[in-house]
Amino acid sequence: MKKESPPAFDLAKGAGAPLLDDAVHPLMSLCLKGLERMWAPRERLFCFTFRDGRNGPAPEGLSARYTAIALLGLHRAAERGWPSRLDREAILNGVIGSIPSVRNIGTLGLILWASSRVARRVDARVMAAIASYGPFYREKGGRVYATTELAWLLIGLLEAGAAASLREKAELMELAQGAYRLLKGNFNPKTGLFAFSNQPPFRSRLGFFDGQVYGMYAFSEYAGAFGDGEALENAVRLARAVTRLQGERGEWAWHYNKERGSVVERYPVYSVHQHGMAPMALKKLSEVSGEDFSREIDKGLKWIFGENPLGFHFADPERGLIWRSMKRRFPAEKGIYLKKLFSLAGASEGGRYPEDPAFLRIDRECRPYELGWLLFAFSDLPPKRGEAEEPPIRPLPAPPTDSSIPIFSKRDRARLFLKRMLHRAVKYVVRLFYPLYLFFDLFRRKDAVRILMYHKVSDLPPEREVPYCNVSVSAFEAQMRRLAEKKIEVLSLEETLHWLRGGRSPGRGKKVVLTFDDGFQDNYFHAYPILKRYRFKGAFFVIAGFIGKERFFDHLQWDRPALADRQAHPERWRPMTWEMLREMQEDGMSIGSHTLSHRSLGALSREETWEEV
Repeated sequence: MKKESPPAFDLAKGAGAPLLDDAVHPLMSLCLKGLERMWAPRERLFCFTFRDGRNGPAPEGLSARYTAIALLGLHRAAERGWPSRLDREAILNGVIGSIPSVRNIGTLGLILWASSRVARRVDARVMAAIASYGPFYREKGGRVYATTELAWLLIGLLEAGAAASLREKAELMELAQGAYRLLKGNFNPKTGLFAFSNQPPFRSRLGFFDGQVYGMYAFSEYAGAFGDGEALENAVRLARAVTRLQGERGEWAWHYNKERGSVVERYPVYSVHQHGMAPMALKKLSEVSGEDFSREIDKGLKWIFGENPLGFHFADPERGLIWRSMKRRFPAEKGIYLKKLFSLAGASEGGRYPEDPAFLRIDRECRPYELGWLLFAFSDLPPKRGEAEEPPIRPLPAPPTDSSIPIFSKRDRARLFLKRMLHRAVKYVVRLFYPLYLFFDLFRRKDAVRILMYHKVSDLPPEREVPYCNVSVSAFEAQMRRLAEKKIEVLSLEETLHWLRGGRSPGRGKKVVLTFDDGFQDNYFHAYPILKRYRFKGAFFVIAGFIGKERFFDHLQWDRPALADRQAHPERWRPMTWEMLREMQEDGMSIGSHTLSHRSLGALSREETWEEV
């Protein structure tokens, strides 16, 4: 049987703050447990990612950057009373010990932020590493300044200034002012959006969501530290621009056009943007400005709880993970390059693609920083009774045998790359030659069987028509009459399977199989009598979890015509009952499964897929 989601994750009843608080509490506990599994005690770093595979999720690589972010979340949660069995001092020592291998000034800014927060002092090793980059704030040498890296550096300097002595503070504040000036150079106050960097021609005009979020947090932090009205005004402009562009279902878009103030591409939609990064930045701005962004935060949270095109719940309590993102399938995912060109040319949203669930998939991995930002964003929620107790330690995964960042050897990575390229080449070849195969098959195969697939057979008004899903009763009757007049043989599913498995050939005439998906009651009231009239057999594949229930099929909840008609005439959209199916089966119709709940199998784990089929 299908497992029910925990009540705390059910947001179907409303959008009130208490209900969302109830939903976030188990996510906090989930993140604390998940980070325990991602910790590599020997290297004193968190893994780079936890990726789902044939044998379940497994750790890959190590990351100093993600360790710093996870430490920020763990420390803030511990300050608010959330328990964790991880040793924050060991984590801090591990991330500072990794400084010699860090080659990014933004990562050093994160380490400075974390070390200043946890130790409440300025670590000389971090400052020495930052100083090795020279006077970065003087903009000499044509350097490229990425928004995210500058924001991390600015926040780190401000946090260090708050923990520094009077002598150290003056130098840190001077560095912070230089970093702010560079960060402001990537911002367009007219549109309220950041570019990726200052590098022309494209990166200085296009930006990503991470830059908007970290830039907003940095502006807010700077405004609070210096009382700077311009920084606060820019932070508010940025928040209003991003919330204006938030999707109808609460998703935060991934790619923006800084010059036009528009969305280039919404996908991938990352779960960390919904549950961690956007709440973190908007809450920080609320502290400084007094503006309320709780509605936008709540709307974004609902997206990870199933209010998305696939109806997918990203939180996985059993594994202590929150799956990473929803992205477009190949080749639609490569359309981002065309969208950039369209956007630069002035097209709205860069030529928006329809959000067909068939062209979306789930990226089943989870990274430590994602859990860290959720802890950081929602640590203001105090733990409930029972959550303040120390959770049991889960067995830690075996740490990597190598202290380098990638776990795979160069040979393994090359083999994996070639395998992926071969798989992609096969897909291209199939797509190129399959139409030709179908054309020649018309002349070669004289005993082929064609499948005629139906869903609803119902008379819907034109304004409520669902073209891909419905055929009118009169049209269906005309099609069956046409099959009878042309003496086209209608095979049952059992006869077809018998023939395909090497049984007696059904002959060389034209043949079809009639199938009906989902299991609407109109199949019984309209299609079934017409089939009996012409003595045809049909195969009805029903969504087993809905049979006999007064429920609307979940996969149609995003179809506006269907939803509107269902609200006015719910009887048109009810599933069949078991009694109806038994009667049809006794009359020679085939009954099969169309999964348990019509979830997208491509987005599920192997265990969930078996449960569905």
